[in-house]
Amino acid sequence: MLIIPLLVLIIELVLFLIFVPTMNNPDFYATIIVLINIPFILFVLVRNGKNIISILFIGFFIRLLLMYWDIYGADIYSLPHSGVDSVGFYKQALLISTDMSLLIDTETMFKFFYPKFLGILLYLGPESRIILQYINIIFIMLAILITYKIMTQMQLDIKIKKILTVLMTFIPTSLIFSSILLRESLIALLLIVSIYYFIKWIKFNKVSSMVVSILYLLLGALFHSGVLSIILGYAFMLLFYKPIRKKFQVSLQTGIVFILLITTSLYIAMIGAENIPLLAKFTHGLETDEGIYGVATSGRGDSTYLQGLTIDNPIELILFTPIKMLYFVLSPLPMDWRGIFDIVTFFLDSSLYGLLFLYPLSNYKKMLKGNPLTIGLFVVLLGFIMVFGIGLNNAGTAMRHRFKIFFIIVLFFSITMQNKINYVNEIKHKKFKNEKI
Repeated sequence: MLIIPLLVLIIELVLFLIFVPTMNNPDFYATIIVLINIPFILFVLVRNGKNIISILFIGFFIRLLLMYWDIYGADIYSLPHSGVDSVGFYKQALLISTDMSLLIDTETMFKFFYPKFLGILLYLGPESRIILQYINIIFIMLAILITYKIMTQMQLDIKIKKILTVLMTFIPTSLIFSSILLRESLIALLLIVSIYYFIKWIKFNKVSSMVVSILYLLLGALFHSGVLSIILGYAFMLLFYKPIRKKFQVSLQTGIVFILLITTSLYIAMIGAENIPLLAKFTHGLETDEGIYGVATSGRGDSTYLQGLTIDNPIELILFTPIKMLYFVLSPLPMDWRGIFDIVTFFLDSSLYGLLFLYPLSNYKKMLKGNPLTIGLFVVLLGFIMVFGIGLNNAGTAMRHRFKIFFIIVLFFSITMQNKINYVNEIKHKKFKNEKI
């Protein structure tokens, strides 16, 4: 049901390829394709978001307006994060669409998977950014619906679901990243689908669910290798949580295996994933020959943070990793503000991530203790934030990368808040019973 808009869009593009082989105005034809597709995405929103229809509709049409502004109004005002990367993706996709042999290129600038994905879309349909950016809007609306569906299945309070749906729909980074030509929307969708099946494994102990979860994670890793860090959270739960018994079980053997996994992850980071044949397919040019210490120390761009911090050995890596993780979640911090844009970013983005991720940790007993799902999501997020925190020193880049796990963080916060409500209600109930006695 949820994939209907995507299936219809693919059918539209195939029909376009068959019946409209030549064209003079690709943007006109792309807009026609979008107008035909809109009723299908609205149908899906109505069927799957009965209590949040108005929120979803407004969010969808705002994204459409931003998409057209990004394409036609950039000379007046360019949307944040739209520019070099988005134009580069489009130009590469155009070249690939005219020479499909580049799909098997593994050596040159065309070796990366995202431009190839875009190139296929342009080959099928009109050579217009409208199609490429419209599909991003579909991706993000589906991610919102899936997150809402998970919250509903977890029987969370309707107020929590509505408030967080408003946040998912209207937070500026969600609006912008889903309206411009970047890969974040697609990766965010693949990761939340992976988490959906991960949760099914926790609840129902279906091995097939975990297999599907890992497959979606690997698919996301094709677009950015760093998301493989989430596998640490999955490994933690597979080793220590027993769904049949609904409890954690720690042994010396599983502890050793998990330590070996962490050690292996650090080893891969140190030598570079591109040097391992199996993982080389998932690398995307971010890895360098500097090794993990060089990456953890480097920074580029005007929004670089921790410029004076140098990491030269494992001890320094262990000591400074928590600091870099904190910066990844909260940057740009006040001491690094360069102007009004950084201030707005902090209050409308960084502080929200800090609240969603750090607040549940402020009261472990009420929000996390004894709940395998919240603990599993926490370890998943911790692995991602650790890897990206080590590798980044730039606030703008951190914004884009942490959006990849935005819906997972929202889900983590929603479940922990429900845990808190349940805990408080339980205490009140016990107190009432004692007073009655």
